[in-house]
Amino acid sequence: MPRTQMHLATIVSNGLGASPYAWLQPQVDPADYANIHALVRYAQAAERGKLDFIFLGDFLAQSQRTEAHAPGQTLEPTVVATAITLATKRIGVV
Repeated sequence: MPRTQMHLATIVSNGLGASPYAWLQPQVDPADYANIHALVRYAQAAERGKLDFIFLGDFLAQSQRTEAHAPGQTLEPTVVATAITLATKRIGVV
């Protein structure tokens, strides 16, 4: 009988987290939304956690948000993917 494996992944999108209010938490640096080094650190943490790959969603343009909302994505996914692959060894980027 073939052995079934599960592949684990995460989404690295804006450096702020999935919650729309994560950027308001005191331990979160709101400038991380445009910090490629923060996204690389998240990818390295995922690699240490034995995740198989990271998903980078694409977008048409930066969202128009007010200062009451978290900033939208600003970094181009292929640039982020390049930085992640240069800084990691055992994790894929999709």
